[in-house]
Amino acid sequence: SQKPLYLTLDIIIAIKQNNFDAAQKAVNKLTALLPNELLPHLMYIDANFSKLNSLEYANEVMNYLKTQQFDFNDFYLTVAHTECTKRSPSHLAGTTSCPKN
Repeated sequence: SQKPLYLTLDIIIAIKQNNFDAAQKAVNKLTALLPNELLPHLMYIDANFSKLNSLEYANEVMNYLKTQQFDFNDFYLTVAHTECTKRSPSHLAGTTSCPKN
């Protein structure tokens, strides 16, 4: 079993090289590892639907997203981190904890 970071890098590299077969294999593994996370599914969409025309792309994405069960923890954690960083840029460097409001 590969680690999510390495699978993510495999996907990005494969897409940049137009190797969509390799990207699809890696993204299938990543979505199996992290089925409720948003980012792997966005990468799945890119790897599987990016060659479609606009109308087909929109239809496929809509149908795909309807079947997913996201918990959105990754989204909310990113927003919380961004808000914290806005208040205290030194938090990014890990030198301080996020200050309270």
